[in-house]
Amino acid sequence: MVSKILKNSDMLNKTEEFVAFVLPYEDISELGKEFFMKKTINEDLLKSIKMGVENMFPKRLARTVIYENPWVNLYVDKVIFPDGRLIEKHHFLHFDRQSVGIVIENDRDEILLIQSYRYVTNSMGWEIPAGGIEEGETLQEAAKREALEETGYTVTEPQLICTFNPSNGMSDAVFNIVKCKAITSIDDFDKNEVKERKWVAISNIREMIGKNEIKCGPSLIGLLHATLDK
Repeated sequence: MVSKILKNSDMLNKTEEFVAFVLPYEDISELGKEFFMKKTINEDLLKSIKMGVENMFPKRLARTVIYENPWVNLYVDKVIFPDGRLIEKHHFLHFDRQSVGIVIENDRDEILLIQSYRYVTNSMGWEIPAGGIEEGETLQEAAKREALEETGYTVTEPQLICTFNPSNGMSDAVFNIVKCKAITSIDDFDKNEVKERKWVAISNIREMIGKNEIKCGPSLIGLLHATLDK
């Protein structure tokens, strides 16, 4: 019963105001109803809840380091799942730093796209500018730097749209999407990474997505979010 009720581990730190936020009231046992009515949890129950939630997640039993560097790390973990299933070799890609993608708009309802070279997929496609957040940088500082490097534009203070894990089955990579407006262009950008840049009307962005002309995952998420209210 406890594991069904508690979905949010943050609630474990609260000993008062315990609120039913997952199950309908009628689906909770009489014991559970009593606690909800009192709005308190005693320490024994709190410990039981913590143990129950901990047992809901897989546990790493051992780790083999295959490769480590400042950009990406590859591990092979031995993992046991809550139902007792054992995976001897669970490959895990770990990234020390988060990344940021930037949706840059102008006053004409256009979004700035870049055409990037992609060695891994042997392709070249239209994307939003993006890159890693360097050590000591804030999210906003990284977004402004990447925007300038890849597009040649200075931008307004970036606003966070969303944060997500692009491949959470085997990687802990974290990607942030921000939105901002272009200010000025210095007509210079990194041509080793970017072949071309262009302003695209939002209606054409939707058409490009529909025709599968934009294949970059973070770009798709950023553009879909940015155009929801347009």
